[in-house]
Amino acid sequence: MYRPRPLSQALAGRVAVTLAAAVAACTGFLGRPPAGDGEPDDGDTASADGDADVDTDVDADTDADTDVDTDTDVDTDSDADSDADADVELPTNVVRPESIAYEGAFRLPWLGEDQGWAWGGHALTYYPDGDSGGGGDGFPGSLFGVGHDWSVHVAEVSIPAPVRSRNPGDLDTATMIQDFTDIIGPTFGYFEGPRVGLEYLPPQGDQATGKLHFSMGQHFQEEGRVPSHGWFELDLSSPRTAGLWSIGGLHVYRTNDYVFEIPAGWASVNSPGLRLATGRYRDGGNGGRGPNLYAYGPWRAGNPPSPGATVEAAPLLQYSEFTAGDDHTLEGWTLADNWVCGAWLEAGDAAAVAIVGVQGIGSSWYGFYDGTVWPDMGPGERGHHAEDYAARILLYDPSDLGRVARGEMAPWQPQPYGHRDIGEHLLHEMARDEVSLYRQLRSCAYDRARSILYVLEPFGDGTMPVVHVFRVSG
Repeated sequence: MYRPRPLSQALAGRVAVTLAAAVAACTGFLGRPPAGDGEPDDGDTASADGDADVDTDVDADTDADTDVDTDTDVDTDSDADSDADADVELPTNVVRPESIAYEGAFRLPWLGEDQGWAWGGHALTYYPDGDSGGGGDGFPGSLFGVGHDWSVHVAEVSIPAPVRSRNPGDLDTATMIQDFTDIIGPTFGYFEGPRVGLEYLPPQGDQATGKLHFSMGQHFQEEGRVPSHGWFELDLSSPRTAGLWSIGGLHVYRTNDYVFEIPAGWASVNSPGLRLATGRYRDGGNGGRGPNLYAYGPWRAGNPPSPGATVEAAPLLQYSEFTAGDDHTLEGWTLADNWVCGAWLEAGDAAAVAIVGVQGIGSSWYGFYDGTVWPDMGPGERGHHAEDYAARILLYDPSDLGRVARGEMAPWQPQPYGHRDIGEHLLHEMARDEVSLYRQLRSCAYDRARSILYVLEPFGDGTMPVVHVFRVSG
């Protein structure tokens, strides 16, 4: 974890105005919806002070008002999906932070500075049937991932055995299985700060083949409620991309980044037919003061749904937008948080919903790395900053999200029961004057059969990503 020099007394006296400065910079990002469509109302500014210690024994108040209108009208009746099974046995324990063990890392193949994996890694997913001949090292399957920021193309690589070393040169390198392919064509033009999610799921509904489900967007999307999700085939030579669709009619600042699988058992009890989770956290809290998460199943709207369709979604996590005058906030939230991906962990009789990213520690502000608060000018590029940062895996209790899905708890009530800090394993410590200091992580993938979590560090090997490997035990 990087430790900057102590902030000056002058900064301490000015932090109180940083939210007002951020509001001035970001007003209108959420497009202020009409009443009743699930977005928070305007209100007093929220505190931007963060707390590094997450309470590991959070008891959510299930008696609080749960009348949260998300305008999604999801049918969770068991008749909606043939997999629904009221007698399914779900894990009864949660994954403890200390049971997420680090195993090492591996490199991705170098294909050039302006193409391939360099400057990339915005999305990652595990495919269990990939690299059929490469399982002798204990890491079968393959990874599909997104490459360079400029193109956001998709490729497939093998998974070598991880090596524990802080020297990238000591790490084994994955091999290419399928070359980079443009799976979105002219749907998007230039990407300004891409936001991409990717997840493999076996055939659902009337589908004959498994699909790679994706979300697509970028840093600034002031147009708000626009289509952002789709799917494509595993054969990248003929991806047959379908989409784009809107998730529940929600603003894309809440939906169009990470995508990951919801286990079939949990979904059959809590969200029948909705086997995917998607969400987004936008820095500064413009999409909510914490990570968002929604269950969805686009195959229920067609095979595929019509382009531009709105597919149903059920909220699992939804904190208030940062100008709202309430306390519907992730504990320890700061303006400089950056939650980038997620995975539904299961190991033996334990489970957890993991949200991965970087959390700001202490005071946060909108301005410059030296503590200057905008509109005053300081060195470097303008952005959201904090006194310190922690590369972190937040752990949520799946039973809490089940209560949300069943309408027994408001979507802002769940809080992490614990976290696992992983900064000690990262290979690159960014200079203090780099605006992206807090974006030290970018994407993740999960091998459910072996309880292996893959977390991508974007600049672990120069401009190349490094993939870190963690094994989860019950």
